[in-house]
Amino acid sequence: MTFSDRMIELAIAIKAAGVPWQPSAGHYVLDRDGVV
Repeated sequence: MTFSDRMIELAIAIKAAGVPWQPSAGHYVLDRDGVV
């Protein structure tokens, strides 16, 4: 799977905001809410 520049920018912004992201799994990990 190839990520577009926009998706990469979004991932960087999310990571900078302190939200873990797993691009390999294609989903967000929201530890605060306990949602994987």
